[in-house]
Amino acid sequence: PRAIIDWISATDEDITVTLSSSVAAADWIDPTSHNANNTVLQHILLASRTSCHWEGNEYSQAGNHDFHNVFTSSKAGSIEGQRIAKQENEPINVVVYPETSTKSFLPESLSFFSIDVEDVMVTTLKKAEDSENIIARMYNLGEDNEKVNISSYFNIESYNQTNIIEENPTPVAPELRVGKYAIETFSLKIKK
Repeated sequence: PRAIIDWISATDEDITVTLSSSVAAADWIDPTSHNANNTVLQHILLASRTSCHWEGNEYSQAGNHDFHNVFTSSKAGSIEGQRIAKQENEPINVVVYPETSTKSFLPESLSFFSIDVEDVMVTTLKKAEDSENIIARMYNLGEDNEKVNISSYFNIESYNQTNIIEENPTPVAPELRVGKYAIETFSLKIKK
């Protein structure tokens, strides 16, 4: 149970339910004796009162706790629940530099960046460490290699694949390749 991140899912052949929270620890085993054989999705902060180790201590959970959670469902085999969980727990934080920023507005239809593959999730869009390029990091939740097209409000001049610390750029085609279960990092040069 402690190996998960900030969401947990259960599925059968028809539906998947996902519980996500700002609390990172969750459990799927009911700690009460009256339902010992039933599976229960729960956040430990909300429900668990004893350690999962048989000689473990009681958790008092004293004090005030702030957290949020989302409970959602999707069809079996879909990653939509995971996407909702990640978006809720890792919101985009916009950094504004008042000295250089001007107030402007773009309609939602002019998204800064979007991709065309459901099983690939973008986890990072940021300025590169050593250049003016944009770094796009994404991972593939699917069992197949994916070809990903990035659409952007900006005019992307060139695409390079790098390692996770943005080294060794290798030119790639505009159609980016993300291997099955892989994490890939791309450096995008924006035309000025």
